[in-house]
Amino acid sequence: MAIKVLPAVCVSLMLALACWSQAPAVGIQVSSITYGEKVTAHLLNASGKDISAFAVQCTIYYSDGGATVSEKIIDYLPAMISVEQAGHSLTPDNGSGAFLRDAVIDLDLTDPKTIEQASVNVEAIVYADKTAQVRNRQGLRNILALRQANVLALETANEYISKALADPQEQHPSEMAAKQLEAYAATLKSTGQNLSMDDPLAHEPLSLTNTAKLIRQAPQSSIGRTREEEEYLNNFITEHRARIAAIKAHTQLQEVPQ
Repeated sequence: MAIKVLPAVCVSLMLALACWSQAPAVGIQVSSITYGEKVTAHLLNASGKDISAFAVQCTIYYSDGGATVSEKIIDYLPAMISVEQAGHSLTPDNGSGAFLRDAVIDLDLTDPKTIEQASVNVEAIVYADKTAQVRNRQGLRNILALRQANVLALETANEYISKALADPQEQHPSEMAAKQLEAYAATLKSTGQNLSMDDPLAHEPLSLTNTAKLIRQAPQSSIGRTREEEEYLNNFITEHRARIAAIKAHTQLQEVPQ
């Protein structure tokens, strides 16, 4: 299939949508959308600052006449915190793990159905300096819900790890804590299917499952509990506490004008 590159400007109704999404006052601009086997929106950080998260609304028009509207959220904060915990600076243009100023990223819009046209509208942008630009308050609420879910999952993980370590009869505290997290995630998932996207509990099961996978990376011995496993888990708790504090700091945001 031939590939075509069109500016994110469409006819009729889509013209208004795409032009609105590219207004210069917004820190993210949709520079173009590429059509082919893959459909990709190319997003430019034109804000002059590093971006820690953003939410966009994607409208997809199919060749059969149908259309869908969905939201995509990308949160760079977990990567930013990992970079900082590894001993690297979070100053701008220093590989901070954020969406750096003047950088361009690709947002995949590919769908099993044939896409005729697409538009991407910026809803909310959160910057590394803890400021935010908001066009759709729901988008910002959804970003914050993801971060709050991460905090809840890490706090729960620390609780389960601490209890497992405190039990001298537990042969593998890492396995016990991971199983408890997975069971709790399954319970939340089964009871929270109708939760809105701005409810942290809607996202917590995934955060719990991902945390359980990391806990299972603790060194285990066939002879049972070892000092290495205990040290891994204690370090995990310490790292979690620092990560929780960092995430909470990035949920206290100051809105800036567009």
